[in-house]
Amino acid sequence: FRDKQLNKYNKIITVFDSGSAEDSHFSEDVYIEYLKAIMFIAVEFNALVVLKIKKGDERYANIIKSNDDGRLIIHHEKGSLVAALNSDVVIGVATSSPVSISAVHGKQAIFYDPNKMVWNKWESYRDSCMIVRSLPDLQTILRRLLSNDIPKVTPSPKYIDPYGDGKAQDRMENYIQNVFDNLHLGKNKAMHQADDIYKKQWGDDKVMIKENLN
Repeated sequence: FRDKQLNKYNKIITVFDSGSAEDSHFSEDVYIEYLKAIMFIAVEFNALVVLKIKKGDERYANIIKSNDDGRLIIHHEKGSLVAALNSDVVIGVATSSPVSISAVHGKQAIFYDPNKMVWNKWESYRDSCMIVRSLPDLQTILRRLLSNDIPKVTPSPKYIDPYGDGKAQDRMENYIQNVFDNLHLGKNKAMHQADDIYKKQWGDDKVMIKENLN
């Protein structure tokens, strides 16, 4: 894939669309402007952009039509990381799992997180994904990464998943069960008790509580 595309382009950027909906943290407009900002830099660096979206998603129809020179290609393959692992930079919105996995494999990766959903401690880990909160910052970092030809050192998976034990499903199941077991005490009390149990098992830093959320 990479060798074929580099016959025409100098760089490859893979962009993951996490999707939007009425109950999503990001509106459709956020995704449109996000892609436009990336395409602007792609032209500057003669980069190919691979957009990973769900089949049938028509939100980007106008952008695709305005970039009919082949610079923007669409991949629908579910769960495929072929493009990402052959890219120079991988970008996703908020806590995009495919972007995190790409970072584990040594790719230069960016989280675009305008609503501050990514855990702040993430930025303290060496070689983790970069986090940007605005489109101008995204463009600045993207320019810098595309200008950098030094390969990234592959980080430990612990930087991406502090557990790394394959037991995420068990943890979620046990937490939810602990909430249900104590609902007779009221929702808030039940959740506090589930939090306490979780922290005792996995560490105080594994539960983040935000007060006064509506």
